Amino acid sequence: NKVLLDINYRSKGEIIDIANRLIEKNENRYEKVIKCGQGNGANVNYISPEDSEEEAVYIAKDIKDKIQEDYTEYTDFAVIYRTNIQSRALVDVFMDMRIPFVVKDSIVTIYDHWAAQDILSYLRIGVNPNSNKDWIRIINKPFRYISKDNLNLIKDEPDFINALINKCDLHPKQVKTINDLDIDISYVKGLNPKNAISYIRTTLDYDRYILDYCTNRKIKINGLIEILNELESSATNFKTIQEYLDHIERVKSEIVDNKNNKETDGVIFTTMHSAKGLEFKNVYIIGANEGTIPHEKSYEIDDEEKKNDQIEEERRLMYVAITRAEENICISSPINKYGKRVSKSRFVEDIKAPTKKEMDSISIGDKIYHKKFKEGIIVEKNGDSIKIRFKDVDRVLNSKVCLTKRIIWKI
Repeated sequence: NKVLLDINYRSKGEIIDIANRLIEKNENRYEKVIKCGQGNGANVNYISPEDSEEEAVYIAKDIKDKIQEDYTEYTDFAVIYRTNIQSRALVDVFMDMRIPFVVKDSIVTIYDHWAAQDILSYLRIGVNPNSNKDWIRIINKPFRYISKDNLNLIKDEPDFINALINKCDLHPKQVKTINDLDIDISYVKGLNPKNAISYIRTTLDYDRYILDYCTNRKIKINGLIEILNELESSATNFKTIQEYLDHIERVKSEIVDNKNNKETDGVIFTTMHSAKGLEFKNVYIIGANEGTIPHEKSYEIDDEEKKNDQIEEERRLMYVAITRAEENICISSPINKYGKRVSKSRFVEDIKAPTKKEMDSISIGDKIYHKKFKEGIIVEKNGDSIKIRFKDVDRVLNSKVCLTKRIIWKI
């Protein structure tokens, strides 16, 4: 016998309501509706900031305001996201605004990823052309046909490029490639970091190198491109490369301190997976967009049944995130991601859509009120389609759309 635990003693009624509305859309689940043991009075808020930077700033300011108003503790707040990469903008903004935070997951910053390290090597050479370690890292990314033997020969030379051209037996074509690279690096040095990263990715063909890398290994390119997009985005507010590189070192040491200091009173940053079992008075769910939650990998599956299972798994994750909140929840769906428009998560639409009970509650003979056409009577119902007799005309409408947008209601 299965015992279904159907009372939630953590979250207030409004939070339970949106969680139930969401999970009801899953086919594979126990038919249970969670009841609330805490009464009502929660705030449910939806925001659509411009992008992840604006999202992080909004949340940081909101938390600061609430702390000043209510004298609550930072640990009463949590920011929950689908993937670790989303914490980057939060870490940057919270550091700038001096708001303490604790990262739940074992975090490796994006700056530690090998692809980001390649780009940062290009930037470091711009600032310090004598960094042989960085030259060796990028000289064949993209491939410039410089052999390991040649690199070993000159790895300790004070002027790396000069030694490469004069002490190694290079083909004239290779010499031209190296000279061009040297000129490009000098040009990069004068750019702001965001433009410099963009130049390295496009003009210096780093993205093409990544494409070849993935093609040769038969792996998907999306993850690596996301790292590079996030890196480029992280450089947005810096004027000089040196300033940006200093910022990265500060972030890295802050994260290490963060991990070592277990006593910190700070806002919790956590992935949906790691949030299971936790509870917070105030929760912000960020990046509620298609491709993030549900994650794009869930709907890139060809097999329809597996795809549906995966989407349902993602919906359960969103449910977990929502039900971490006790009193207040804010769900954020940025309008743009890496400069491209993105749509709201289908899960946000699920929450706003009418429940099965609400859909079933309207039937033939019901009197309704329509925002535009005023009073009417339902004369036919077929699935989502309803025919309503208004004063001077019959109209066929989609009941789901009308209820979702609160265009009609029963009277």
